[in-house]
Amino acid sequence: MRTTVMVDFFARGDFDPDLFTKAVEIKPSKQHRAGDIINALHKRKEDVWILDTGYEESYDINDQLNEILNQLIEKEELLKELKERMMISYDLCVVVNVENNETPAIYFEEPFIGFASRIKMKFSIDLYVS
Repeated sequence: MRTTVMVDFFARGDFDPDLFTKAVEIKPSKQHRAGDIINALHKRKEDVWILDTGYEESYDINDQLNEILNQLIEKEELLKELKERMMISYDLCVVVNVENNETPAIYFEEPFIGFASRIKMKFSIDLYVS
């Protein structure tokens, strides 16, 4: 097993994910509606539109960040407009599964930082070491 990285971009809020898909013209990896059943005791509390890379072997998180950024960068103005009009928030999560102490490079390049700032996107890193 090798170290893997996945990047998830989320649009969250009280909106119609199908309308978001039509607007951005990108097919999501997943989407959920508020009220969808998670399990016998829990339902989803918000609508979510997700674009992800899936898990990929990687030694630099920027490989996966750039996959997502390349799909969204040309949609920047539209994403800002949709954020205001649909009252949604943007989040990005980098998930790193470290195997055999083979840690990837974890840093953020200026194009990502600038884009995240301009669309007011929060981001986080989930790190799992086994």
